[in-house]
Amino acid sequence: MAYFFPPEIRLQRMQQFENLRQTPGMSVVEYAHKFTTLGRFSPTILADESLKMLRYKNGLLSEIQAGMVNATTPTYSAMYEASLRAE
Repeated sequence: MAYFFPPEIRLQRMQQFENLRQTPGMSVVEYAHKFTTLGRFSPTILADESLKMLRYKNGLLSEIQAGMVNATTPTYSAMYEASLRAE
């Protein structure tokens, strides 16, 4: 990725990933797409499944997080599916 994006752009995308939050008009699918796209610029977080899941969940709308309380989510995929059901 270093060959394709200048350092300034990579840093900007990393910051966008860190600040990413689902907005009221954004669907879970849209949020997950942005999460994955911007997450490529923060490979350390995406490489660790538990960090990835924590970061994903913390960016979801609180209503969706509340709807996932009783969901069993041992993997990111399971968490994504639970967030779709809670939407």
